[in-house]
Amino acid sequence: MAPLNIFIGGENFRRLREEHRYYVDKTGLIEELLTSSMPLVSLITRPRRFGKTLMMSMLQEFFDINKDSRQLFEGLAVSKNAMLCDEWMNKYPERVIEHAVRGMLPKNKLGENMYRKLHVYKSAEHPHAAQKPILLEKEGK
Repeated sequence: MAPLNIFIGGENFRRLREEHRYYVDKTGLIEELLTSSMPLVSLITRPRRFGKTLMMSMLQEFFDINKDSRQLFEGLAVSKNAMLCDEWMNKYPERVIEHAVRGMLPKNKLGENMYRKLHVYKSAEHPHAAQKPILLEKEGK
């Protein structure tokens, strides 16, 4: 009988999937985060050695726009919701930030006005001069 390929102490979701290791499928968390009415803050608390870093690695793989993660999530719980994967996987990283900020704002006219002023960019390129610092030379000592 072949030994089980168990991933003990691993923190890299991509490596876990590519090496066909055994683990508990926690991808349902992605769907829960994106479809539930979000509270002001989502805290992901677990006891020590419970896989928090692995969950963050999984979320990074799901949302990273520089990768194509479809094969990594194939056969997992989140892949059963094809519409959610088509809408969110490796797309629109700014939507994640917008969604989180909207959840933190007051649920009234003031919150809506604040949200309308929010501009999130998916790269370092943007038209705001205040965010483009200029190096100042220090004169003397």
